[in-house]
Amino acid sequence: MTETITGTISRIIYSNEENGYTVLELAAEGRLDTDITIVGVMPPVGPGERLRLDGSWTAHPRYGEQFKATRCEQLLPATITGIKEYLASTLIKGIGPVTAERIVQHFGADTMRVLDEETERLREVSGIGPKTAKRIAESWNEHQGIRRVMVFLQGHSISTGLAVKIHKVYGNDAMWIVQRDPYRLVRDIRGVGFKTADGIARELGLSPDSPARVQAGVIHVLREQIQAGHVYTPRETLAAQTSRLLSLPPGLIETAIEDLWHGDTIHCETLTFPAGDREEHAVYLTPFYYGEAGVANHLYALAESPAALPFRTFSTAEWETLWSRATRFVGVELSPQQRKAVYTMLTCKVTVLTGGPGTGKTQTVRTIIGVLEDMGLRYALCAPTGRAAKRLAETTGRKAQTIHRLLQYSRDGFVRNEENPLEIDFLVVDEASMLDVLLTNHLLKAVDPSTHVLFVGDVDQLPSVGAGDVLRDLIASDHTAVVRLTTIFRQAADSGIVVNAHKI
Repeated sequence: MTETITGTISRIIYSNEENGYTVLELAAEGRLDTDITIVGVMPPVGPGERLRLDGSWTAHPRYGEQFKATRCEQLLPATITGIKEYLASTLIKGIGPVTAERIVQHFGADTMRVLDEETERLREVSGIGPKTAKRIAESWNEHQGIRRVMVFLQGHSISTGLAVKIHKVYGNDAMWIVQRDPYRLVRDIRGVGFKTADGIARELGLSPDSPARVQAGVIHVLREQIQAGHVYTPRETLAAQTSRLLSLPPGLIETAIEDLWHGDTIHCETLTFPAGDREEHAVYLTPFYYGEAGVANHLYALAESPAALPFRTFSTAEWETLWSRATRFVGVELSPQQRKAVYTMLTCKVTVLTGGPGTGKTQTVRTIIGVLEDMGLRYALCAPTGRAAKRLAETTGRKAQTIHRLLQYSRDGFVRNEENPLEIDFLVVDEASMLDVLLTNHLLKAVDPSTHVLFVGDVDQLPSVGAGDVLRDLIASDHTAVVRLTTIFRQAADSGIVVNAHKI
């Protein structure tokens, strides 16, 4: 049950500047007992500040009863003591406890008005010179700007947590930006959906057929299609779905599509299918178009570039020696099917190794690793997720990393790329059914054209949550060698789960 509490901050226990999560003690008005512990996402606040909070009571197993705030409104202090504590809270730069005391003594109950309207009068206070007065005025204006932004955003049904995010991105320009184009929130702020922005726009009185609204509707439908795993949306489908969403005629939607295309937000492409009997007018969000095109171009470059590995020139005797040594690597004799798989991976630049559970994919990968190590060749093992990378390391006994870690991801992007490629001869990508088109593009960017790449995965597993069924498309492409393992080996054959999985 939602409850509203008003009170003055006694103490800040914890505050995270990055996300606004705060734990504080509040002297609640109308309660004579001890201070209340408040938790939740809030704008910058300090001791002495009055808050009006909406939320509900929760019981923490360690810290006891707490009030979890879902909305926070900053109120100006109502008493002389409150003003003094507020100014001394370190939120306003240039004001400490002594200076706060002097300011309040000089201006009394008029202090807040002076700070809002006549900051030049601060020099009337003993000990405040021109530099300090300027610093206080700048800090006060910044802090009150935050408060005004919060009041505006929360007045349009935006939660405190989201309001903090919006202010972090736009600063004190947030009010101006949101009033001018609330749909910009959908593009810029993670967590703001079309419906939220559309609600704000209605409250601000924006026209239902405004170009900003129609364009935002188009982007919203494309994003929904991406969430469903589709890299692009057929133009007819996009126009029809957006028309239904906005209750607007298709002509307006087509105009918005053209405008977004010319603005490079989306990309339109006519796709001709292999049989040549069908065309489709595809609409992409621009990053996904370049991601898909990038994957295709990188695969083509890999397939057509000379191989760095010597296996294509091996004689029959050299292969027999390799098979003999490979048996020692894995401790068992490879089946003919596995030998063919190893041969293909070592002689083809891009290979997909697929097969159901228990068909020997792991044993085949271990053989490849043994051959590479025996010849002193450089390799890397990676997978899309931490869990998959850990499993790969356990089954091979070698170091495996997530793709992000392999490419040395940071806030500025991937360190490994076309200009700084991975220094390896062979790359193994496990659980390739989980790959999406954007991550695959980043990975292939960092692969030197001379490198061999092996994608390992089961096409019958669930595809990636991201857009693009990469593994299935790799298998269907003309630039990838595909090895399917179908024989269930004895240990796996005894497993009812494995057998039933293959039946399915």
